[in-house]
Amino acid sequence: MEETEGLHYYLDFSICKAVGEEDSNGNYTFQVEASNESVDLQDQIVLQSALMKSKDNFLKYGVISYDHLHRKKDENGQVVSDASMIIGEPTEVWTEGKKTFVKGILYKTNDMAREVIKLLKAGSTRIRASVGGLFPKIQRDPLTGIEK
Repeated sequence: MEETEGLHYYLDFSICKAVGEEDSNGNYTFQVEASNESVDLQDQIVLQSALMKSKDNFLKYGVISYDHLHRKKDENGQVVSDASMIIGEPTEVWTEGKKTFVKGILYKTNDMAREVIKLLKAGSTRIRASVGGLFPKIQRDPLTGIEK
C-alpha cells in the first residue's frame, strides 16, 4: 500500500447504514456519518471543510481499520503495520447540510471484515469502524478546549 508523508488520523464512527449490497468483487458496502460538526466524545469537532479539503487524499490513501490496529508500536516503540487489520476502504464522500458521509467497502477476503459483516447482516447497530487518512492541523479553542 502506498503511503504519504504527514499525520494520519483515525475517526471513530458508528455505521449508520449497512447498505447490504456487494460490489462486483463481493465486498460489503456500508455508510457512515463522518461528521455533523457536533462535539464528539474526545471533545473534538471534525470540520466538514477539513474533511472535504482532504477528500481526494482520503479516497486515495484512506483505510477502514479494525479498532486502530493496522498501525501500532512494537516493544521498541517503532510503528509497525498489520495489514490484516485493514478491513476496507472508503469509496465516496459527500455532504448533506452540515453532515458529511462516507461510503465504503469491507473486504470479503479479510477475516476480521467477515466477522463485522456477519454482525451487520444480523442487524447490529453497535459496530464502529476507524477510518484513516491524512489530517489537517488540529486547533484547540482556548476558551472551550474543543479541538477542531
